[in-house]
Amino acid sequence: MQYIRKQYLSQNIDNIALLLSNSSNYNLNPFEKTMIKSILHTLDNKIIPSEEELVKLTDYLFKVEKWGYYEIIILGNCARTINYNSYYLLTKEMLNNYIYSSLSKTNKRLVAQLAINCLILSVDKKEFSTCTHLISKIERLLDSELNYYEQTVFLYATGYFEFKMNSTNSVEKMNKLSMYLIF
Repeated sequence: MQYIRKQYLSQNIDNIALLLSNSSNYNLNPFEKTMIKSILHTLDNKIIPSEEELVKLTDYLFKVEKWGYYEIIILGNCARTINYNSYYLLTKEMLNNYIYSSLSKTNKRLVAQLAINCLILSVDKKEFSTCTHLISKIERLLDSELNYYEQTVFLYATGYFEFKMNSTNSVEKMNKLSMYLIF
């Protein structure tokens, strides 16, 4: 993942695409290849996993009983290529079944980020009934945590949701948050 992250930040599509070739030094399984195609899709919309690859991936993820780092990373990186309904249902499953360790809060932080992204996409798609469920789950996830970035983005996402629901104080809430982010 470090290699992909470095190449992605450099916008080096060719080096990431090389991972999919048979001459790659990395031995990737089919789900990892689907993930790489999904990552590449964010840089070049001509590259996209096939429908068959996405079906196999979502089938695998729906069978996961305990979500670890691997599954969370796969879902997070494939979120833009998986259809919304599957993405929401998988996020819901992940929220209920992720592996949490008090020694390493990485999974919990990633789960929060993924759930917030799903919330924002739900608002974009006007899937408001799913938003309320996600908001309550994310509130519990972030309760008594010191994840300032996630809490800030969550505040913005809830303001965005309230704005779409025509709440009177939503614009004020997002403006205050914007002022906070500037400083």
